[in-house]
Amino acid sequence: MAQRKSATKTEARERARRAAAESMAREQRLLELGEQFFVAQGEAEQIMKTAERRFAEIRTKAEQDAAQAKASQARVVASMKGERVTVSEIAQRLELSMAEVRALLKDSPDSTDSDAVGETADGKDHEVGEAAEVPERKSGLDEPVQLLSLSPSRWRTTEALCCQSISRLMRVTTVSRRRGVVIL
Repeated sequence: MAQRKSATKTEARERARRAAAESMAREQRLLELGEQFFVAQGEAEQIMKTAERRFAEIRTKAEQDAAQAKASQARVVASMKGERVTVSEIAQRLELSMAEVRALLKDSPDSTDSDAVGETADGKDHEVGEAAEVPERKSGLDEPVQLLSLSPSRWRTTEALCCQSISRLMRVTTVSRRRGVVIL
């Protein structure tokens, strides 16, 4: 027998309710999953912020410790320099370049501007502004030549003989050709 029209409507209404209930249940599950996702995302962001803060604290502490160690290195190098050890010998003993030793001496809390030190090629240190001993050489006239008392004409004749000594002293001296005087 054929169902009545009202029974068909009732059955259709029930199917629509079941479909709507399933759809609403699915929508509720999706809402809950979305909520879980955003909670997890917030936790992840908080963890990253905490980690970044800890990294910054660790980096700051490491930089402070490294600065203290560098200052300790500079004090050791300054102490060695205080023992009248040349920059080249300090560099050799500590397996550093001479530039690194000079940088450590410059960074040393004990160093001052008046303690500027230059080193000649022979390995001897001279305070800047201090007269360095110039080795005497024999000129073609078999007499000692004093670099501080040469006349301009004699300067030219002895220049070839003195060139090697002068090149060694160039780091800490300035040669004035006009007056024939070595200014230290």
